[in-house]
Amino acid sequence: RIDAGTGAIEGRRRTGGSICAALVHAAGRVYALDREGKTTVLRADGELEVLAENELPGPAFASPAILDGTVILRTDGGLYCIREGGGQP
Repeated sequence: RIDAGTGAIEGRRRTGGSICAALVHAAGRVYALDREGKTTVLRADGELEVLAENELPGPAFASPAILDGTVILRTDGGLYCIREGGGQP
């Protein structure tokens, strides 16, 4: 994590995968999707605590998209829409 005002590095965390997609920040969380299809969700603070890890089948190179509590992930084999509590968007 980098302080936007000072440029100081406040925290670092390795997710274990090779990430080529952009990291996405939303609702106090950072979403990282690695090339193998694993999504790591981190708390967006100095600790960068891992909140969740989820794996999807197939390689992934696209950045996650997030809107109104919906996370959209794309792998080579599919498009996934994830919402808290399920249901239709």
